[in-house]
This record gives sequence, structure tokens and C-alpha cells, in this order.
Amino acid sequence: MNYFQYFYFTIIFLLITNQNITAQIIPVPQKINIGQSFFTLKNEIKVGFGNDLETKLLQSAVIVNKSLKDYRNIITMIEPYPNKANIVFTFSDSIKIQNLLPKNLQHLHQEAYRIVIKEKIIVVEGSHQKGIFYGAQSLAQLIAHARDNKIQCQEIIDYPDYARRGVSDDISRGQVSSVKNFKKIIDQLARFKMNTYFLYLEDMVILESFSSIGKERGALKKEEIKEIVDYANKNFIEVIPIFETFGHQEHILIQNTFQKMSEFPGAMSLCVTCPFTYQYLEKTIAEISKMFPSPYFHIGGDESFDAGVYKSKDLADSIGIANLHLNHYLKLHKICEKNGKKMMMYADMLEKFPAILSKMPQDIILMDWQYFDQADYPTTQMLSKISQSYWLSPTVFNFKTIFPLHQISFPITKKLATLGLERNSKGFITSNWGDMGNDSPKELLYYLYAWTAQCAWTANKSQNIYFDRYYFSLFFDEENPQEIAQIYQSLIKPEMQINWVEFWRHPAMPFRKPSFWQGNINTTTRNSLIDKTLAEMEKKIKILKQRVVNPKDSMNVVYKQGNETLEVWEWVIKMKKYYTLKVKTQIILQLYQQNKTTNNEILSKIDENLKELGILQRESEKLWKTYYKPEGFEYMFEKFEKLKSYFAEIKEQISEKKTIESVVKSKWIYLKRDNTTFFENVVFKKEFVIDQRPSEVLLHLAADTYAEVFLNGERIDNVFVRNIFSIQIENELTKIIDLKPFTRLDKNTLEIRTVNYNQGLKRNEYWTKTLGNLGAGINAILYIKNLDEEQFIYSDTTWEGVWDEENIKNKFFKKVVEKKYHYDLIYPNFKTRRKGFFER
Repeated sequence: MNYFQYFYFTIIFLLITNQNITAQIIPVPQKINIGQSFFTLKNEIKVGFGNDLETKLLQSAVIVNKSLKDYRNIITMIEPYPNKANIVFTFSDSIKIQNLLPKNLQHLHQEAYRIVIKEKIIVVEGSHQKGIFYGAQSLAQLIAHARDNKIQCQEIIDYPDYARRGVSDDISRGQVSSVKNFKKIIDQLARFKMNTYFLYLEDMVILESFSSIGKERGALKKEEIKEIVDYANKNFIEVIPIFETFGHQEHILIQNTFQKMSEFPGAMSLCVTCPFTYQYLEKTIAEISKMFPSPYFHIGGDESFDAGVYKSKDLADSIGIANLHLNHYLKLHKICEKNGKKMMMYADMLEKFPAILSKMPQDIILMDWQYFDQADYPTTQMLSKISQSYWLSPTVFNFKTIFPLHQISFPITKKLATLGLERNSKGFITSNWGDMGNDSPKELLYYLYAWTAQCAWTANKSQNIYFDRYYFSLFFDEENPQEIAQIYQSLIKPEMQINWVEFWRHPAMPFRKPSFWQGNINTTTRNSLIDKTLAEMEKKIKILKQRVVNPKDSMNVVYKQGNETLEVWEWVIKMKKYYTLKVKTQIILQLYQQNKTTNNEILSKIDENLKELGILQRESEKLWKTYYKPEGFEYMFEKFEKLKSYFAEIKEQISEKKTIESVVKSKWIYLKRDNTTFFENVVFKKEFVIDQRPSEVLLHLAADTYAEVFLNGERIDNVFVRNIFSIQIENELTKIIDLKPFTRLDKNTLEIRTVNYNQGLKRNEYWTKTLGNLGAGINAILYIKNLDEEQFIYSDTTWEGVWDEENIKNKFFKKVVEKKYHYDLIYPNFKTRRKGFFER
């Protein structure tokens, strides 16, 4: 069944209001034997414990108590005599529980449970408190779905397909939950029987050994981590840190303290030949290990493309890049071992160098991430045959669009879960990522977390046509949440998905081609569809809020979680509604540039954009601060400010009858080596004359990838951050450099010494295709102001270049060539000091 058929059948299913559904539980249990009669939930329920171990099972009782209170308004009390209780939690002999499981899964008996529901009593049993806790979660859902306060008599025997089930949470790109919200996430994972929660840290942990890491970014403190870990433990969830130890080091390596352990200026990878690298890793791993009691430590290790490119190139050339990686991993394994940890890592680089797998320690666990639909996944075949364990990891695909891309993540999650069982995967962990800045609330991900839990628990029984009803009933206490499901299905339609790049894009830029998930539909048609759908959704949500949100009982968990869900959906609708306004404005702007509309019409539309952006900015900040630490909002705030500045500048250009600008007039310049390649180490030169003392001399510079600025032989500044992975550092990709103190009257010589360090990306097909022929290049604008006169000098073919030290000495400069860059660069505003920005 494809994705669209799923929604068709879901709607049909939700319309059949009288259908009797048994065991309405997420995840669907393994075995259910249905009886004929019912257990009736009365005004008072007595809870008892079948063993003398009440404290160990108290958390299970709390789960059921909350469900009775929140969904049925029933109060419970502890009954000291189990034979007089209505609901009993009890330990059973481990052999008895083991025998309920298939032989290949008997090692998971601690997570198994059995529920027996009779007319007068409900018994939840297991061999371990964890299994009984999961039984309590299932019973809590049965209570939530109880029609007329009746639960059908039945026997449930249940156990997981995967030993490890969970979520990897990226907190490294601005969005760091408050401790309160971390607990809410843990509640959601526990509700659906997940047992593992990864915190993807990068630099988002406060360390005593290196106090500048995570400074002023909302990084987690030791005390906060302890509170999160303790709360997770109470819910039988293990928290495991993911701390990058090779690639994805951009945030750390741009700091002066750590640049010495960078493979090159602006690298995302550590240099393995730098002694400080291992001093740093010894200290950070030791300190983080103490914060997380889990026996596991995830060292990241993915996408370390920069290794062996510059400082460690000689080593890579002598032993091979694969062995360079192997040696680094072996050192990390020893550090983890020293700190009492078992090493975990991403598998993608090992998949590139399969020959070293046999030389890797046997006790490591590999995480194989797969994010796109494929006919098959060959890496799972390879990993199923090695001695090390591996876990599969899909994604909720939240990193590109305002709403997560269900049409990718939903079917792939099921496909991978089923495949993983066939190919001996021991764990199933979905990931969220914030590549575009983590602008969307993570509350939008709960649905896909629950679907992951479903697929990881009973993969082959994950029938998605029932999923919406079970899921939304829990959040809204509605037996047939038809309207809720319809709203959600409208939100996730392919034509409704808006790429964050589109949302923040300069309004004078041409429209982007539709992304592959949006279908072959033009922008105007799509905008009309979005507009119409949003209007219908707003009406439905207004009605829904009046019905399901009870203002008299705002503390009730059901009402509260339903209200929060609707609040986040409303924010999504407002963001999409604004986007349709922006598109209409862009169309009018295009007409204006063709002299087909008036100044007043476009100026009025721009004012409307500025007003709506201000409102959205405030509402986004309020929503953000409800769930997350305030520090992370800064980057999103800057995006709003940038978009507002674009509109304000267009308005000014129209009022002053100037040409509307978007991209820079300056060209990307390179120096040709031959007909097909370019030099990777170049000094660019431009001479200019100043006749009288200027009021300003500013240089706007972008480089591919590293550039040092010299004026009249004196080094002024550099640009070294690369346009590659982390959007959080994109504001550092360009600089406006003040040259006035270094200029002189008469002739001045500007030299920009440039190196391209992207050679390692040739190991990755995507980046090879994106970057094309590698070469050292720059884009520069020199701005000279004297009184009311402004002069601009752009990088173009009038500049000269030279390619090595010997030729520099001999002054053997030659003409440069212009080459189109793979991203557009928005013009800077020298008046306001707004830097240029790369449009992805």
C-alpha cells in the first residue's frame, strides 16, 4: 500500500464509527485472545500488588492511575490485599514469561508482559518491573479508549521485536529543550514503550575542562543532564550521549582555542596528527562519561570527509585514508574503554572503507542511518554478516520543511524495521536533525516517534490504517477523531510542504524548482492549493478547539496535550499562510519589474509582509520559549530580521527608483590551471587608487574556501568558515572588513590569498556533484565612500591571480576567469552592515 492509499483507507476507516476495534494499543501487541464479556471501570478502582515489592511497581501504578484520572475521571486507591483489588500488578516466574516468547526472542523476557482482563479483575504480570511497566502503558491506553467505561475481556501476551527502540534528538543546532520539555519527550517515548534516548550534543554540553564550548548557546549543564537521566531511568529509558569525535566539529573548530586541532582552517574534522586532538578527546570523553551512567558512549564518526586533506595528508598518503580512520577509531575505543564505556558509532565511513571492519573491535555497535527510499539497502546485507552488532536508524525527516516529510519517513520506517528483522539488526532508532536551523517545534515529531515505536515493537503487524485513530484518541480523548486526522492529513500532503529555504529566500529571487517531494506542480498553482487548504483547516481547528479544549480543566493532561498540539498546528498554519502572502508578493514584484503594475500596489504588499513578519516573529519566539531554552532562538530571530531587511531594502530601492537587487554584482573568480581544472592555491590581486581621504573603505568577502586579506602588504583579516553542513555557522561565511585604517592616498594593492580545502568532499558523491571542479575562488566587493559619492569595485576578470610562492616572487600574475558558484550570494548592505548571505 503506498502513502496516498494509506490516507484514503484511513479516512474510510475513520468514517466507520460503529466498528468494534480490539486492543487499541500503540504499539499493537504481539498476541491477543479476545473474550466475550467486559470489565467495567467504576468510580473507584482499587490497585493491588501481587508480591511484596510494591515500591518497584509503583511507577506502573502511577501510569494507570493517571490514565484513569485523565480519561475517565476515576480515582484510584491502594488495596493492601491483592485478592480484593480491581487491578493487580505482579511478578511472575521468569521461566513462565520466557516460555510465552518465541525462542529467538526469549532473551527479551524482561520487557515482556501479560495482561489478563476478566469481568472482575485485571492482572498485569511480567518477570521484571520493566515488562510490567510496559503492560501498564498498554492498560493505560485501553483505559483511554474504553467506550462507555468498558474494556473487553481479553488476554494480551506482548514482547518487542527489537531489543533497542528509541530516538536520537539533535540539540546541536539551536533548539535545546527546557528540562521540563525533555521530560515531556521522555513521557512520549515511555508511553509507546521506547527504551533508548540519544542526545546528539556536538558542542551543547557545558564542560569544566573546556569552558568555552557551548558558551551562550544554551548548552546542557551537568545538573540538567542528571535530572534528565534520572527521569528517564524512572521510565526505563536509557539516555546515551552522541558526542562527535572526528567530523561535525564546525562549532568548536571556529574557536581560536581549538583551531590548532583542525585539519585545516574551517575544517569540520579533527586533525589526527595533532597531539592536542587526543588530549582534548581524553578530557571531553572522560567528563561526559561521568554525566551519563549508560554503559554506552556514541562517538559520532559520521561524514568525516575532511580527514587527511591537509595537516594529516602525509599520513593519509603513506598508510591510506582507510587506515587513518581505523587508527583514530582504535584510539577512541581505548579512551571509551578507559572510561568504562562500550563504543558506538555511525557506520557510514566504515561502509566506505569495508576492508577495515574486520580490524575494528568486536564489541563496538554500529548505527546504520538510511534516510531515503531504495529498492534495497546493501549496507544492511554487509553489516548483517560482520561480528559487530548494528542498529538501523531512519529519520523523521524534519530538517528541510516546516512540517516533517511524512511521505518519506512514514513508509521507510516500516520498510526498514521489517528489513532489519530479516538482517539481524539489534536496534531501531529514528533520528531528528536540524540542518536548516531547527526552526520547527519538535512537538510535531511525536506522531512519527510513535510510528517508529510501533514499527520497532511489532514490525510485521504495523497496519497504518488503524494508527491515526489510536494515536489521536490519546491526545484528544475522542473515540473517532475524524476531524483531527483530516487536519493532520492536510498538513502532510506533498503539495503543502514548504522548504525552509523557500520560506527565508530573498523575495526578489526567482522561484526555486519544486523539490522532489512536492510533485511536478508550478508555484502559483501550489500557492492557490495551500491557500484554500489553510482556510479550511483554520475553520476546523476553531471548531475543534471549542469542543476538545476544556478551559475549566486546563490542568487535565488530555486537554493540555490536545491544546498544545493544536497550538503548534496553528503556528504551522500561520507560517504557511504567511508563505502564500510572500509568494503573491514575489509575483507582483516580478510584474513590477516588467512595468505591469504600480508602485503603490507593490509597496502596499511589502508593508503587509513587514507587518505579518513582525507578528510571526513574536509568536515564534513565544512558542519557542514555551518549550526550549531562549538562547537558541537567536538564529531564527536573525532570519526574520534578514527577511524583513530584504523587504525594507526593496521598498527603498523602489522609492528611490533604483534597480531592485538580490544577488551580488561581483563575480566568483578563479585561476585556470588548464581547460578543465583550477588552481587550489591562489593569490588574487586588485589595485585601486584613492584620490582623497575616504569616510569608509569596506571589503565584503566570501571565499571558496579559505582567504586571507592583505592591503599594501599588511595582513588584515581572514574568512575561513565553509558553506557546507551546519547552517548555524552560516553567518560566519561572509565578512565585511574595515580597510580604511590601512589605506593610503594614491595607489593601494589588495591581495587575497586563497586556498580550497574541499578535496575530501570528493569522497562523497553528493558534494562532488554539487561543487563541480574544485578550485580556490573568491567573491569580493570593495566599497569606497567619500561624502555622498560611492564607488564599488567588484571581483571580475579585471583582477589578476598567481598560483604559488615562486610565481608570487616573480610577479607572474595572469588574468582570472569567472565561474558560476553552486549557491547564489545575496548582496550586502554596506549602510546597515548587513552581510551577504548564501541562498542554498
